[in-house]
Amino acid sequence: MSKWVSRPDDVDALVEKWADEFPQYLRAESKTQYGGHPVWALTVTDHEQESDQKPAAMFFKPHAHEPAPIAAQMNFFSQLLTGQELDGTPTALPREEILANTVLCFMPDANPAGTAAAPVDAWDGSQYTNEEFWAWMRGIDAETGKMWKRVDLWDDTVEDPLPLRYGIVYEQISEHKYVEPNRHHRSSLFQWIFELRERREGEGAFCVAEFHGGHRTVEAHGDSVRVALLRAFVMSRFGDTVGEMLQQPQALDGAIAEQVGVPGDIGDVEDLPRPDAQIGDIGTAPR
Repeated sequence: MSKWVSRPDDVDALVEKWADEFPQYLRAESKTQYGGHPVWALTVTDHEQESDQKPAAMFFKPHAHEPAPIAAQMNFFSQLLTGQELDGTPTALPREEILANTVLCFMPDANPAGTAAAPVDAWDGSQYTNEEFWAWMRGIDAETGKMWKRVDLWDDTVEDPLPLRYGIVYEQISEHKYVEPNRHHRSSLFQWIFELRERREGEGAFCVAEFHGGHRTVEAHGDSVRVALLRAFVMSRFGDTVGEMLQQPQALDGAIAEQVGVPGDIGDVEDLPRPDAQIGDIGTAPR
């Protein structure tokens, strides 16, 4: 392993090593991409001290064609945990003060599947021209042979023609759908951001979901993930707004509700069961 770490396998190995060595300071969590790679959320602080009142910050890298932010985060993370940079140089950071007084969360790579597909460790211009780099990033257009278009979300059963090579910038989120991580809420990046924000006191939950039989992807807020998910489900079935609730008495006839006092198929209102010995009542005096 070189002193700079940017490849997903190297990141995974270091995270697992540090999680074993520094349980007091590191909480390592992951969400698994559709392709199987873990997207890490690495929270570092002195967990033996109360964290709720500490200022918090988040650092992340969304794009697969940007290896430098991965290397920078991992090197900074190494200094906080080990007291050394990745090449063994002692850190100049006040690490004990940082760990005691802040909560820092790192997402070194929000699209490791894309990073793993990159043909080089770094885009330094020695092997690919700038035009070739862009084509690796977004894909190759089948008609022009150059860079494919930029889109937030796309489906390879809908696009025609498809790119000759899929761009590494896009994260696969299902069998046929892809997103640019920093531009769509269904990405692993945004799912982590929403979850981590919810954990902080006073932050609400945010849900992005697509339900079977629904018409579209929906987004909803709530005091908890459960409430946000319920609101998203209602929106997927009935739209962004729901009409006012009927504020009048109703009677149920089979599967149809009829307003009481309005003539309908259920007959005259006088035929409705009432507690004064009419239809459906026993009619005996109270005991």
